[in-house]
Amino acid sequence: DDDSYSAAIEIVDNYQEWVEYHRGAVVIQESNSRSREKTVQRTIHAVALVFCKKYNWDISPETDSGRGPVDFKISRGSDKTVLEVKLSSNPDCVHGLEVQIEEYAKAEATDKKVFILVNTGQGESRIKAVMEKHEEMLSAGMNPAKVVGIDARIKNAASTH
Repeated sequence: DDDSYSAAIEIVDNYQEWVEYHRGAVVIQESNSRSREKTVQRTIHAVALVFCKKYNWDISPETDSGRGPVDFKISRGSDKTVLEVKLSSNPDCVHGLEVQIEEYAKAEATDKKVFILVNTGQGESRIKAVMEKHEEMLSAGMNPAKVVGIDARIKNAASTH
């Protein structure tokens, strides 16, 4: 499938693999807690740049079409997907899913949305709250963003299991 949503999912899947299986979590956890979300955004951008260049997609960080800056927009012409990143430590996680990404999508005139929720080991109750809100939105007949959870907690070596 050659569309922006499929491209966005492939980028996020590759990023998730890097974080969870190739010590990307260490990069996230070792960053200053106040800049951790920026670290996630910058490293997603690095992963996405290679993919987008290879497959002729445009990735635009922090684009603002009128409702504030969305973390990323992946596009080619009028085919657009918006991506928003929240850390589990952020008290605004549910708001990010319920309101923020929806408003960004409206401003970009798209219904393609990906919400990236990064588990930093803090605020784990927020992860449950986001998933409950996602289910509530689905039950109400809405088209919520796809939620992709990424586990950025540092894991022990396999030899210690």
